[in-house]
Amino acid sequence: MTPEEKNNKAIPGVDSDLFKEIVDGLSESICVLTPEGTIIYANPAFSLFCGRSAETLHGDTFMACIPLESRNSLQECIDSLSCRDPFQKVEIRLSIPGKGSRWYEWYLHALFDRFEPNSGIRGVISSIKDITSMKNTEEGLIEALEKYSALFESSNDAILVLDATRIVDCNSAALRTFGYGHKVEIIGKEYSDLSPVLQEAGLKSLEAIHTHMENALSNTKVNFQWSFRRLSGEPFYADVVLSPFQFEGSTLITAIVRDISAQKRSEQALHKAYEKLDETVREKTSALRDTNRQLKNEIRKKTAIETELKHSRGLYRQMAEELRVVLDGITDNIMLLDTNLNITWANASASHSIAEGSNESKTRRCYESWLKRTGPCVDCPVKRALETGSMQETSQTAPDGTVWEIRGYPLKDERGKIRGVIEIRRNITEKKSYEEHLHILHKLESLGVLAGGIAHDFNNLLTVMLGNVSVAKMLVSTTDRVYKRLDDIEKASLRAKDLAAKLVTFSRGGAPAKKRVDANSFLRDIFSHGPAKPGIRFTYESSGELWDIEVDPSQMSQVFENILANAVQAMPEGGTIRVDAGNFTLDEFQRIPLDKGDYLAISLTDTGEGIEKRNLSKIFDPFFTTRDQGVGLGLAIAYSIVQRHGGYIQVSSKPGKGTTVTMYLPAIREKAAALKATEEDSPPSRASILFMDDEKFIRDLTEGLLTHLGFEVTVAVDGQEAIRKYRASRRAGRPFDAVILDLVVPGGMGALECLKELKIMDPSVRVILSSGHTADPVMRDYRKYGFDDTIMKPYRLDELKTVLRRTMKPPMAPE
Repeated sequence: MTPEEKNNKAIPGVDSDLFKEIVDGLSESICVLTPEGTIIYANPAFSLFCGRSAETLHGDTFMACIPLESRNSLQECIDSLSCRDPFQKVEIRLSIPGKGSRWYEWYLHALFDRFEPNSGIRGVISSIKDITSMKNTEEGLIEALEKYSALFESSNDAILVLDATRIVDCNSAALRTFGYGHKVEIIGKEYSDLSPVLQEAGLKSLEAIHTHMENALSNTKVNFQWSFRRLSGEPFYADVVLSPFQFEGSTLITAIVRDISAQKRSEQALHKAYEKLDETVREKTSALRDTNRQLKNEIRKKTAIETELKHSRGLYRQMAEELRVVLDGITDNIMLLDTNLNITWANASASHSIAEGSNESKTRRCYESWLKRTGPCVDCPVKRALETGSMQETSQTAPDGTVWEIRGYPLKDERGKIRGVIEIRRNITEKKSYEEHLHILHKLESLGVLAGGIAHDFNNLLTVMLGNVSVAKMLVSTTDRVYKRLDDIEKASLRAKDLAAKLVTFSRGGAPAKKRVDANSFLRDIFSHGPAKPGIRFTYESSGELWDIEVDPSQMSQVFENILANAVQAMPEGGTIRVDAGNFTLDEFQRIPLDKGDYLAISLTDTGEGIEKRNLSKIFDPFFTTRDQGVGLGLAIAYSIVQRHGGYIQVSSKPGKGTTVTMYLPAIREKAAALKATEEDSPPSRASILFMDDEKFIRDLTEGLLTHLGFEVTVAVDGQEAIRKYRASRRAGRPFDAVILDLVVPGGMGALECLKELKIMDPSVRVILSSGHTADPVMRDYRKYGFDDTIMKPYRLDELKTVLRRTMKPPMAPE
């Protein structure tokens, strides 16, 4: 049973196949926990969030994946889950390696037995959503609105905000001026409701106010005097300034009202005084002087009011500028469109993306600016939002190859009529790249399960074939015509062994046996001679001293061989292949699906025919090929090998302009200490070997090979028989010099259990591990489990001899 199957079966109360099909496709990070907090399932998005594979997450504690400073908040949410309150939500700011500080919205859902809900929590589902962009937008808008509100409310003048027919907002000074207690009492009234039916000049208020509103919309500013009526019915006279402004695609008008009743009364009193001037000059001289002084004071007050009004306008302009800065600081492309899809406004990110300024953007439709089309897209979410009146979204590829997530939000007026739409575009190219990378890995893993099983049985058969051919060749003369036939059989068997090795590369058993190598020497050895084909020019260059890498030399040589073979096939008329190698440090700003750190970058560029765009996404698929020859495994094997080395492959190509394949391999800056070999000791002239394998034909073959090499051989069917025979040889005073154990014995004791018993009996025992399949981690890291060496089936006579000689000589010693 695979770890994924165990993972799915461990999810309480959930159908495994349905759960996997639904949850694995979600973009939100989801995991399932036991009541004790152990992770029993994690979808790919949660693995990407943690930077770990699903296999390593399975069985680990949930809190181990969370930064220390946020664990208490999450634990409190988990502890508060109950049958009555099975849902909890919390917003937490985390510092994730490679992602920086980001906001996440965490949902926790407790699972209970629906028949026995009081039996306790059976498990917990955790869902994580990245809300950093939303948080940043909210914080910017709130800050701008708070500044606007402070300016609006701090004015001593009564300020009314008017639309085409009604009052839509007012400040506190307006409530005091008109005698209202709350905004709800004045908002929604028509502006004629605050005026008497007739003005002093005999004009109807309703007709006169419409004239002033039209003038304000035409001239941007109108100043006049007006007779108002307070809530109590008391009339008062005021100086009014009307100024239009744009808000969310609509034109609103700000009315600044200043009560000048006292000034008006003074003017009326002055007028009456002049009418009686001829009769009461001497009696009213003193009063006239007082009136003149009062008038001058009023004039000074009016001048001060005008100065303050100018200052207020400056503050309003500043507020509008700050709001624009907030919207321009948002990295998403935000645009306002009318019902004909004309761009009426665009923030800085959108203007930059369409290579135009915001003023020029207003003259174009969105599909003309983005996609250079003459009409809307078939599945345009903005058009659908206008048609349906609800939010619509989709993803779209731009002409430059970038992938965008597009959302359309309809804008409605107070009557519910759609008057425009907000279009928000987000670049998700990097996210799509990660998804394609995971898709390729899943396909290779599925093929690997089948390939690993075939290779295991195939290698057992090849072991017998190669072994018998090796013995048969020694029994005949090299001049015998049978020898040539045997040699052909051996070569064919070796090619079959190579094919099996390629199949194993797809399986988990193809995990690399890494060792640290000097990159300069390793690459120089591989590329010292280019492909031997006429007309092909080959160059290799490296930028200075390269960092060391940890690789399986055999597998990595196969990678370069496959890529070079593809390059040669792409240049049937000849051309140039250039290989460049250099040190590379990846940071969080570079769009490569790897953890930031040190890497060795190796690029192979050819001048061949290139790859069609429709085929570029398929080149790593197993068995995909456009050639008449070949099976299409070359690049698939290369991708699998590089991925298992913790690296990544990128391919860029244009038809007719060649192809560049770039691979990134984890690198080590510090140089390793050199090793020196101690004096070699030859194995004893008549060494004794204990050989264990459950297959009789392999026991018979290997016994003959070892006997031919001059060893004394004892065979065993399983581990238990091997232990008995090893114990008997020690009691007889003739212990075995080496033991060869088969890894897996169906129905019996295999190598791992047998080794433990042999080590107890004889700590100095020399044991070689044998298998035809490397799926088990013991084969990849045999020394960790106590084995001295390993040999892969099928093996020839010379390979068996080399491993035994290496096992029975002293180990390498550091300088």
